[in-house]
Amino acid sequence: MTTESPASVEIEIEVEVEHPAERVWRALTEPRLLRQWFAETDLKPRVGAFFQLSGTDLPGLQPDPTAERPDEGSTVEGEVVGVEPGERLVLFLHGPGLVSRLRWEITTVEDQRTRIMLHQSWREGAGSEAELADKRIAYETALAQPLAAVLDWLAFGDVDLEGMRGRRGPETVILPRLSVARLRSARVPLALAALAVVVGLAAVTAGILWGRGGDDGDVAAEPGVPNITSSPAPLPSASGAPPMTSSTSTALPAPGPTGTPPPAADVLLPTLPPRATPTASASPPPEDVLSAAYATDADWAFGYRGKISLSNPGTVQNGAWTVVITLKSPIAVTKADGATFTQSGENVTFTPAPGVLPVGAAGGTASFTFEADLKGALFSDREPTACTINGRACSGV
Repeated sequence: MTTESPASVEIEIEVEVEHPAERVWRALTEPRLLRQWFAETDLKPRVGAFFQLSGTDLPGLQPDPTAERPDEGSTVEGEVVGVEPGERLVLFLHGPGLVSRLRWEITTVEDQRTRIMLHQSWREGAGSEAELADKRIAYETALAQPLAAVLDWLAFGDVDLEGMRGRRGPETVILPRLSVARLRSARVPLALAALAVVVGLAAVTAGILWGRGGDDGDVAAEPGVPNITSSPAPLPSASGAPPMTSSTSTALPAPGPTGTPPPAADVLLPTLPPRATPTASASPPPEDVLSAAYATDADWAFGYRGKISLSNPGTVQNGAWTVVITLKSPIAVTKADGATFTQSGENVTFTPAPGVLPVGAAGGTASFTFEADLKGALFSDREPTACTINGRACSGV
């Protein structure tokens, strides 16, 4: 499929291969595999990572033919702007006369069969209809031959990738093998290390047992035998009567004037507060309980459509709300459906459009959409970086 619009030119190609999606993902993201069928690159499949492409003969990425020097314009720079591991990889490419977005999507058809979809959009550098047709043929050839060969050889687990294109280098084996002799030589140090661990555990255990034996003197040997302590013996009284001892700290009452002990005082118990009686029902929730969630509703070469979904768990309908989103400069909102908007710098404020019905109570929902133009900005952080509804944070951002 080839489509044209005032903003961009696009091509889309689909192929199916007899390989699992995991193997296809490796071929699309590992630099040493990419150089065999696509281009020399230092790509890392991480959002926000910058990379370079060079040394490719694909018409969509080849050096600028108008460059004055052979090496000028031979490198394409890019940024990873979208990653769903094992499923989707989106790249933003720019160079002399080139502004493009490249998207890979892989889908499992069966256990050992995968569909690969390539979608590329150009704002600059697409060329004429004939050049666009050449780009399509080049990509179809790359997917059907070099990529298929890399996938086939990966299936064997030991591939001479450099020899595939007539080159020999240090990276000739993808999966290095362990030498049997190396494993045997490792047996002696491994045995010594294991012996050291056993000796250490034995020493720790002996120390614990020794410590327990030293504390046994403070423990009564048999039930009923009194514990002997080092407390000093009480001194005899002046009358020769044995002193009184007490195991409690309660003071005895002083004798009265006549030598008789006073009557025992009444013991006053604290008065407990009355138990609170639970209310019959909880207080009703406030009227302003609207919540909001953001999601990307559609995505194209140099823009996207966002959707804000509203939910009302309250007991009354709500027709007044304000949603504020924050966008990376210079991204701008161009239109909205179901809301009116104003933009001030990076902040965009949405309110209900005239005629929009209130959000119903007890689970009522509503939504509105907006379209944003990237205006040449890089693709990272293209969706809102913040969102609030009536001052409360939205979900999905």
